Formats: sequence, structure tokens, C-alpha cells
Amino acid sequence: MDGDYFSSLQPFTGVQASLSRELIEMGVRAVVAAGWVVDDDAANEFAKAFYTAMLDGATFGNALQNARRETWNRFRDSNNTWGAYQAYGDPDFRLNTDVTAGEKVD
Repeated sequence: MDGDYFSSLQPFTGVQASLSRELIEMGVRAVVAAGWVVDDDAANEFAKAFYTAMLDGATFGNALQNARRETWNRFRDSNNTWGAYQAYGDPDFRLNTDVTAGEKVD
């Protein structure tokens, strides 16, 4: 890998962890943050796989694992986006899909 790749990582070092920690301290249950610059097509694949799994009732940890696997399978020869996503929070968190958008949850 050339120097341009590693220099692209520098602006993100530590920021995602700090932001994620702050969000969790504010009550957010789970956060996914990219640790480095990602490929757009691979990021789209990751997001579709992750949110599909979450909306289908998977736990945060399982949805993340599934999204990484799907992205790895499709893009392993062209980039490392599958590994960019770092998880913070409760791995057993699930979305409450029984709630209507805008409805207050106690």
C-alpha cells in the first residue's frame, strides 16, 4: 500500500471512538462508525445488509457480523471496506419493530 492510503486514515484516527462514546453516554444503545475512508459501492452493500438484518429482528452484533460477511464476500478482492466499521454499544440490542414511526417509546 502506498503513502496516500495511510495518509487518508489520519483524519479519522480516534474521532469515531470519541464520538461513539459521547453518543452512548447520551443514551444511544449502539453505534457503527467507519474507522477509515470507505468505498461507496462497498459501503452501500454494508448498509443494505446491516439495516435489512436489523429490521428483520437481528441483534446489533449479528447484523454487524452479517453485513461484514456480505461486504467481504462481494468486495474482498477490491477493498477493505468490510473491516472499516467499528461497533460500540450493546451487541444484543434489537430494534423495536413493533413501534410506528414517530410513536413515543417508554
